[in-house]
Amino acid sequence: MTTLRLPMPLDVTLPFWFDRPAGEAIDIAMNAEAAGADELWVGEMTTWDGAALAAAIARTTSKVTIVLGPLAVKVRDAVSLAMAVSSVAALGNRPAHLAIGASSPVVVEQWHGRPYDRMGTAVIECFEQLRPMLAGGRGPGGYRLRLDPPGGGLRIAVFGPRLTRYAAQHADGVVLNMSTPEQVVPYRRMLDEAAAEAGGPRPVLATWMMAGIDPGPRSFQQAATQLVAYLHPPGYGEKMIEAGVQMGMTRRDELNHPDLEGIGYYSHTIHKGRRVSSAKAFLHPVRRRRNLTVVTEALVDRVVFTDKQAKIGRAHV
Repeated sequence: MTTLRLPMPLDVTLPFWFDRPAGEAIDIAMNAEAAGADELWVGEMTTWDGAALAAAIARTTSKVTIVLGPLAVKVRDAVSLAMAVSSVAALGNRPAHLAIGASSPVVVEQWHGRPYDRMGTAVIECFEQLRPMLAGGRGPGGYRLRLDPPGGGLRIAVFGPRLTRYAAQHADGVVLNMSTPEQVVPYRRMLDEAAAEAGGPRPVLATWMMAGIDPGPRSFQQAATQLVAYLHPPGYGEKMIEAGVQMGMTRRDELNHPDLEGIGYYSHTIHKGRRVSSAKAFLHPVRRRRNLTVVTEALVDRVVFTDKQAKIGRAHV
């Protein structure tokens, strides 16, 4: 693997490519340090556990600052997050940062069986439990880190105005994922306004973006495969539509329009990432009612309403 020298201070995020060998993450980390990267972000992986990989990288590198996360607050609780980042710092013999966020319904609900709800509140509650522990104080149940505090900052991956304002006023840094430069501008303005309102410093803003050197068709296919994973979390679909409009595409809010060229939401019936039929949406939730009889393989030619009460006109079984 060829090592490049970065022309300006940049951070590197380990990619989550689905078509690359898992061990390549270690090579990327070592090359990021050799190239002079300021920070190396290690988040959720589909192969390695993020905390375990960050600890291994901490042992095989010596200078690059490791940022563990963003990690999902509904997957790991505050105590396990504090233990993870302090372990990375101890094994690397240097400070390590921690970033927390919501992740996606696929990771939280489908992989880990946890409810993906009240995510903004969950992130804030976890942050407020983490803050004293990472400073050497006590957390939930009186728990205190046995290892030294990690010595780094606590950052938040933001979505929506409420969490963005909270992060601007309390966190050591803010993370935006999959945003175009044009989309970063309003967040930067929102962060600055919220920080000034609280009388605090201007928060550091990091944004994750894909970059490629002489990308070809395979690179674009690889990127598209990765982007699909971000269509489920709230807000990401709208960001991708905005990005398309910024590139000159026409927004289509009605895909039954005669001219379908453009970008927009496709009409579908999906709940929590799965397709939903009429039976699943309306019949299954009430199928145990005593006044409901389900007849299969029946053809109804009309439904007659009398005083707002429906009666079948004629059924053929």
